[in-house]
Amino acid sequence: MFRREESIKVNRVRTFLVSVIICTHKSERYKDLMEAIESLKVQSYKNSEIIVVVDGNKELYKILKSGIKVAKLILNEENLGLSKSRNRGIEGAEGDIIAFFDDDAVADKNWIQELVRMYEEQGAPAAGGKLLPKWLSKKPDFLPEEFYLTRVKKNA
Repeated sequence: MFRREESIKVNRVRTFLVSVIICTHKSERYKDLMEAIESLKVQSYKNSEIIVVVDGNKELYKILKSGIKVAKLILNEENLGLSKSRNRGIEGAEGDIIAFFDDDAVADKNWIQELVRMYEEQGAPAAGGKLLPKWLSKKPDFLPEEFYLTRVKKNA
């Protein structure tokens, strides 16, 4: 998540608009994508827009176009990859803050609020959030906890 440069100084007196960009390309992830979008719609921080970029999957785009309510739905005519898809989402974004969200993730209800708080209180140029794994079966024995992409408590 990062803040657009032009909004750094002028946004101190008003609420940030947050553009959340989700890039997707696999029809098999439709259910996960819907769960991701729903988790963003119920955020405690309400001043946000959801932008979905479909990377080269016209069938998925047609399904989404007829069934989801998001601020913007963008189709890449061909598969451009994640970086270019994110850039397409940024081009369509109207927010002061840009947040990237995976199509198979589920956000805590305060995710956006906590990220915005870092900008408001700390003046941070960029912020990230804690990620917790959602195991589809049992936790793999080979993966140590320090690889979970979360803050690991250090022993005193």
